[in-house]
Amino acid sequence: MNKLLQQQLQNFGGIDNVSENFSELIQEISRSYDQLEKDKELMAQSAEKISREMWSLNTELEIEKEYLAVTHNELNTLFTNLEEVVFSVRFPDSLLLQMSPACETIYGYPSQAFQDNPNLWKELIVKEDRGMVDAKYELLYLGESCIQHYRIRHISGAIRWVETKVTPTVDSDGKLIRVDGVTADITKRKEAEQKVERNEKYFRALVENVGDIICLTDKYGMIIYVSPAVEKVLGYSAIAVTQEQKLLSQVKSLPESSVLESQGFELWPASTGEEWTDEIGSHVFIGESQCR
Repeated sequence: MNKLLQQQLQNFGGIDNVSENFSELIQEISRSYDQLEKDKELMAQSAEKISREMWSLNTELEIEKEYLAVTHNELNTLFTNLEEVVFSVRFPDSLLLQMSPACETIYGYPSQAFQDNPNLWKELIVKEDRGMVDAKYELLYLGESCIQHYRIRHISGAIRWVETKVTPTVDSDGKLIRVDGVTADITKRKEAEQKVERNEKYFRALVENVGDIICLTDKYGMIIYVSPAVEKVLGYSAIAVTQEQKLLSQVKSLPESSVLESQGFELWPASTGEEWTDEIGSHVFIGESQCR
């Protein structure tokens, strides 16, 4: 019997002084008291366990929160210091979701200016390049990424070359809902490419009009270019020489060489000329076919 109930009954002469029915009721109440005590003990144990788990969970959450804060700061620092412009635009309303501070370096305008005027980026494109850019961006509506090179006008008035890489996001119906992209200033790269192109044109014009034979070979010694003068001097076209690699080495045995030598020309193998290596590892041999 429950100890507390038993003490109370002792005040009334004990359980032996009550009727049988009342005794059974008291026994049932006693069992209920005992169960209640057990339930209270289990609840106390459960509360203690839950308290420990909550404390552990709260500690983990604090650690996770601190980690996320550090990660956020690192990403924000990276985002802020990127040399490229990173941007995201929501469609179909063309709402600018984000644009990195580098836009002020590349375009000369702060990100707020692009938020105030969603078409500003297009207005800054050089007029002659706008049609090309518009045509390429049509691919975004098909869910295809695109890369473009085009010119923009900086706030200072200077013309700059940029490269923009854009990746679209479409919904389950195939409708464009967002684009994410990166724009980089490639002005120096373009200027270098244009300089190389000008130098190549100058070099080609030079070697194609000089009276001496100039050969360009790869690292294996195979002729990949010979100047047009080879036809005038040896009677073979430049195409024939590049296709038939042994022609130049056999020139001494050809009738044309003896005729030329009898006229006061001395033929040197191209490999005895000056040798230099260009940026792509090709070897250029400059040998004079006419020495006197």
